[in-house]
Amino acid sequence: MFSFFLKKHFNKIFIAGIGLLFLNSCQEQNPRPPISRKSHDSLKTSIVMSKQIKDYEESLILNYIKKDSTHTYKKSGSGFWYTVLTTGISTNKKPVFEDVVNFEYNIKTMDNQILYSKKELGVQNYVMDKQMLFTGLREGLKLLNEGESARFLFPSIKAYGYFGDEKKITSNMPLISEVSVHTVLKIKNKH
Repeated sequence: MFSFFLKKHFNKIFIAGIGLLFLNSCQEQNPRPPISRKSHDSLKTSIVMSKQIKDYEESLILNYIKKDSTHTYKKSGSGFWYTVLTTGISTNKKPVFEDVVNFEYNIKTMDNQILYSKKELGVQNYVMDKQMLFTGLREGLKLLNEGESARFLFPSIKAYGYFGDEKKITSNMPLISEVSVHTVLKIKNKH
C-alpha cells in the first residue's frame, strides 16, 4: 500500500524535497566569529622586534666601523656597508646579469671569529643573478671590479636572516665577509 502511494505521488514528494533544500540554502548564513583576535597584536609585536633587531645590528656594525680607523666604509643602497681593500686593474669590469664571477670569500662574526674560511668555501664560479647566493654577497659582488677585494658588513637581513644556515650561522646574525674577485667573464650573447 505504501509502495502504491509512493509511486503515485513520487513526483510531488521529489519536487517538495528539492523545494525544501532550496529554501534552506537561501537562509542567511552567519559567519562564525574568529578564533583569535590577537593577530593585530602579534603583528605589532613582530614589527617592534624587527626594528629592535635592526637597530641592534646596525649599532654592532657602526661600532666595528668606528674601531677600524684604517678603512673608510660606504653604505650601499641595499643596506650593508663595505670598504674596498684592493683596487682592481680594470675599472669597468663589474659583473652584471649572467656574467660569470670567479671569486673567493670568507664569513666571520662581528668580532672577527672565522665561521667559514676562504679555504673551506673554496673558489666560486658564480653566474650573476642565476644561482643561489645570499642577498648581501650577490649585491656586493656587483660593486666590485675584476681584481678587487673588499670587506662587507652585512646585517642579518642581507645575510642568512632569521633562520641562519642551520650550521654555524645562527638566527639574526650580522656577518663580515671578505671577498676577492679574481675574474669577471663577460657573456656576449645576452638576450
